[in-house]
Amino acid sequence: MKKLFTFSLLALCSAAMLTTGCQKNGQSDYVNCGISAYTLPSAESSLEVTVDASGTYSIATGASWLEVTAEASDKFTLTATANPENSMRSTDVTVTCGLAKATIRIDQLMMDDDYRYRRLTVHGAAVSPSGRYVATNTDEIREGVEGSLLQLIDTHKAEVVATAYIPAYVSGMSTVTDEGLAFGDMGSITAYMFNIRTGDYQIAPTPEDKGTPMVSNVSADGTKWVGSIAIGQTYVPTLWTDGVPAYLPLPETNYRGGTQIDRILARGISADGNIIYGNTLIGMDMGMLYWKDGKVDWVGKDLYKTTTATEEGTGKVYTLVNGMTCSADPYNISETGKYIGGTYVQEFNPETLQTESASFPAFYNTETETTTIFEEFPGAGGFACRDNGLAVIIPSMSITFASTLVDIEEKTVYGSYQDYVLDHFGIILPTGSVDLIAGDNNDVFFGREPGILAPWWWYFAPRE
Repeated sequence: MKKLFTFSLLALCSAAMLTTGCQKNGQSDYVNCGISAYTLPSAESSLEVTVDASGTYSIATGASWLEVTAEASDKFTLTATANPENSMRSTDVTVTCGLAKATIRIDQLMMDDDYRYRRLTVHGAAVSPSGRYVATNTDEIREGVEGSLLQLIDTHKAEVVATAYIPAYVSGMSTVTDEGLAFGDMGSITAYMFNIRTGDYQIAPTPEDKGTPMVSNVSADGTKWVGSIAIGQTYVPTLWTDGVPAYLPLPETNYRGGTQIDRILARGISADGNIIYGNTLIGMDMGMLYWKDGKVDWVGKDLYKTTTATEEGTGKVYTLVNGMTCSADPYNISETGKYIGGTYVQEFNPETLQTESASFPAFYNTETETTTIFEEFPGAGGFACRDNGLAVIIPSMSITFASTLVDIEEKTVYGSYQDYVLDHFGIILPTGSVDLIAGDNNDVFFGREPGILAPWWWYFAPRE
């Protein structure tokens, strides 16, 4: 008899982990399941489903290859036989409690599936620019010491290739190189670099050993890191080359044309290491900048405009800005830096100069120095993008809504990333957001889905 592979939160499978809403036809009847859709591998496998019901419930599967093999008051187990076909097969599972009903779609991959999906039950996760490796961290207690266990996962093999125990609390991960050099938080600032393959760790170097380093992202070959140095209340954008830090040039003015330019942070770098982007951090302003060929300029500079307005009653004069902004996201740039994604924020009508607030996802072409705006997504932001124009838009800047994929050059909307992956690769991915798209065939995805207390990270990649 074949050994069944019971799926857990670390299962190498595709799941849409959503709470299934029930049809509440009776006032006292309800039934909710922990999932609404799930993709099983081609091999014989089992899946445990949690249930919250008002009373005794019943389960019906729509196919003979999927059976209920265990059942309790709050959960049940589905078991699928191996799929011998060269196509994916699907069925619905109906869970009924009185007049209430919940439906779960179960898909099973074809025998020769070429892709892997993995949902990560970890505090933090970061992906290398190539999408080949993911670094994660979880709590670990050894000899009574509370620490963190770091893991380096090969996404193509779905294997943990290196681990390192850190006898201190690592609260987050910002980035990782293919070689396993990860950067993460110890305390409130990203200041440490961890070699997961050797277990060594130390604070990243700073110019003249002054200030606290914050490394946000790295180039694909790992030779360049970008971030900032915090010195008191100031932040200086910084580039490390082969581990040696150097400050990046500052703009002549801040986002609103003022003289305060001591709070600027570098956020991301192109995979080839040639173009860097960052933002200002003065009040609520997060004006977006980029560095290319040793010079700094505003992202979306073709649309960047300022004007002044007078506050009624006080006569105070203040500055309004139309320009691109971004938050702390490290993946908003394509592999050679051709495109940079962000949010175009308009505070006044550029023609009438009257106050007029609006914001849209936008992508700046550093080669043509022009900006493409997607007006059909008001309030959304532009994020991960590729040189070929494939890009991510996240509605309402929230991971609770599925990211939409678009083509920057054609201004084509593909729909949700779930639809895109299902159409191109035959896999169902969970609802949430995509942080990074990589791979020669745009077939490596790294993202997050909403969790109860914190988001769950996941990745999707071709199998090697």
